[in-house]
Amino acid sequence: MACHGLVDGGLHTAPTMAGPTWRNSRGVERRLDYIFLSRSLGQLSGRLLPVFFSDHDGVLLQVGAPVCLFGRGYWKLEREELDEQAFVNGFVDFFRGLEGLRSMCEGVLEWWEIAKVRIRVFIIGYCKRKKREERSEVDHIQRLLELELEAGKLGGSVDWERSSALKLEAGQLGGSVDWERSSALKAQLREVHERKARPFLERAHSGFLEHDETCSAVFFKSVRGRQSRKVMYGVREENGRVVRETEEMVKVTTEHFRGFFQERAVDVEQGNVFLEHLSRRFFGRWRGRTDVPGGLSLCIGALKILGVLFETSGSATLNWNRSIAVAQRKLGMWRARSLFFIGKVLVLKVDGDG
Repeated sequence: MACHGLVDGGLHTAPTMAGPTWRNSRGVERRLDYIFLSRSLGQLSGRLLPVFFSDHDGVLLQVGAPVCLFGRGYWKLEREELDEQAFVNGFVDFFRGLEGLRSMCEGVLEWWEIAKVRIRVFIIGYCKRKKREERSEVDHIQRLLELELEAGKLGGSVDWERSSALKLEAGQLGGSVDWERSSALKAQLREVHERKARPFLERAHSGFLEHDETCSAVFFKSVRGRQSRKVMYGVREENGRVVRETEEMVKVTTEHFRGFFQERAVDVEQGNVFLEHLSRRFFGRWRGRTDVPGGLSLCIGALKILGVLFETSGSATLNWNRSIAVAQRKLGMWRARSLFFIGKVLVLKVDGDG
């Protein structure tokens, strides 16, 4: 790079940078020079940015997705956190503390590298605390339900002061259960589950419940089942026209994929010109001979190609002619199936008068 007047932009802007700038949980480390984007992301705009003191150009892309997808191995900030007032207030106070670190850094770039790491820790910590609170809320309600039921099954009594005057006698062993309190806890638990189910419904493109359907396990199973049974209702042709009839859809799809399986003529003229300028060399157990048409001779043992044995003793000429015919027939079967040989290949050229 120095010979061409180029400088490593990363080391120029951060001379004290030690090691790679990107790591993952599987131990892979890289200097991040390029990023792969998923095809599901729609590119909205893009332009090149000049980067001085470097042999690279910066690429500025603006991408968008219809929904926020979640996958294993990646941490993503949900959009709903950005609308929570508690998150906004906490982040504003946290960022004010980060601004106090500017005077301790050599420049804005060094301060921003430190700020990014601390912002990541703050956001992950906020989301973890929120998730723990949600789980503790569910666990607390479920525990209260268990206590209400156990009080009746074990013959005890519940705290009547927490409920109204309506009490129903029940219990397997003569105890009593506060069914009104239990119904209220169940309704509260259902409300928590429905609140957590809204992001799932948004990702599933089903923003409503049919009639009085509740967000139960059966409901989620039915939503996934409807998604798995989705079918095509139309196919777009190359000219932009959309066909919806079954026969036309099959015809358009067949025509589209037919081109992938058609045989195509290959021009080998340039390859032949290239081969004419090559000279033969023989290595290993092969040696070149000028007294035989093929120019090759096996030092020891017999030769086996595609399961065909080529002997080196006895009626060699007759045996080789018959073996070559069998090998050519097998090669023709391979060509008919558009298959290829991968590995070591030996090409034998036999003259007509040999």
